[in-house]
Amino acid sequence: MDEKEIVLNNKKVTETQFETEKQKLEENKGVKVVEVNKNEYKTRIQE
Repeated sequence: MDEKEIVLNNKKVTETQFETEKQKLEENKGVKVVEVNKNEYKTRIQE
């Protein structure tokens, strides 16, 4: 089973790792994961 590779904050992770990490990050108030390029995401602070 080949998983898609995604870049999260300049770190390559699998799709499963990305979903887990995204959920943990977005539990923090005001933190949002946004797509900056195809399959490349970064965290942003929301006010």
